[in-house]
Amino acid sequence: MRPIRLGSEGTLYLITSPTNEHAIKHSEPNCGSITHSWCGAGVRAALRRAFFSIQETGSLAAAHFDAPATLLTNGQVLIAGGQGPIADAELYDAVSGTWSATGSLNEARFLHKASLLANGTVLVTGGFGTSGAELATAELYDPTTGTWSLTGSLAKARIAHTSTLLADGRVLVAGGLGDSGNTRDAELYDPATGIWTPTAQLGVARAYHTATLLPNGRVLVAGGLDNGSGGIQAAEIYDPASGTWSATGRLADDRGAHTATLLQNGRVLVAGGTGNAGNVASAELYDPASGTWSPTGALQDAVYLHAATLLSNGAVLVTGGTTDDLFSTRSKSTIQEAEPGVLPAASTLAAVVTPPSCCARAGC
Repeated sequence: MRPIRLGSEGTLYLITSPTNEHAIKHSEPNCGSITHSWCGAGVRAALRRAFFSIQETGSLAAAHFDAPATLLTNGQVLIAGGQGPIADAELYDAVSGTWSATGSLNEARFLHKASLLANGTVLVTGGFGTSGAELATAELYDPTTGTWSLTGSLAKARIAHTSTLLADGRVLVAGGLGDSGNTRDAELYDPATGIWTPTAQLGVARAYHTATLLPNGRVLVAGGLDNGSGGIQAAEIYDPASGTWSATGRLADDRGAHTATLLQNGRVLVAGGTGNAGNVASAELYDPASGTWSPTGALQDAVYLHAATLLSNGAVLVTGGTTDDLFSTRSKSTIQEAEPGVLPAASTLAAVVTPPSCCARAGC
């Protein structure tokens, strides 16, 4: 499941499987007289009954499983590639709720990454290709022409890496899984030249980790899976000014395939994942000022490969995920909310979610 904030139109959720993909819309009924906070179990049940209805919206032409979705500067959403692999790409119009075809990738791929660049183009990196091997190639999507063009290739072919747009407009790709296992390699992409240059290696080789751009311009990399698919506790900070990594506080629970969300107060919420002892329901908060983690409320379901979205009210919506073995296609049909509460609700398709406007009045 991939969340894309659409501003006033809500949040688009794509809940996919290898064989189909749909879209639904959560609409907001009248809030009535309920004024409780979202934190109590009884209130959560009332909210499930009262606040959300589901309407189907436009479906995609292709199933884009294991493919990233990117909100463009014009308000459309781009999704490209997916298991197969496929090269198809589509655009979602939030106003009409419909999808339309756009230019196809030059190379079919899945488990790749996408980053929106400062100039409005989209950089796609790595992934699995048609040969079944990891790709080093990278492509640029131009929304003005609807076409893809090849750009400089990564030095290291990889999947399950991270791709982070830095404050100076460069893109940091770090870690991931290559042909010889997890990698410590990190590279920087310069959109002005289309060239990748190596930067300092991660302290720990990892895949299925998270990378979060902090307000100070540094990047927090946390967790991940090791070569044996065991969870990692180590976290690191990348400083673009010096091009170096430094260790920071370790997670209390080892985890990979989790989510990391930058909160409005500058802290980072890490939730869920899978680790050495199985799936993880716990959540932790990272404080950049102290470089330490502290526990916070746990998810109701121990899931991984889920998605997390920061809502306009400051809450974090956690959706989907799986409890099965890695790369399983059976998804959890839950929606959970953290900071300040948890709001589970049944959902098996994609969704445009508009949180109730009464949430602010309810003390969220």
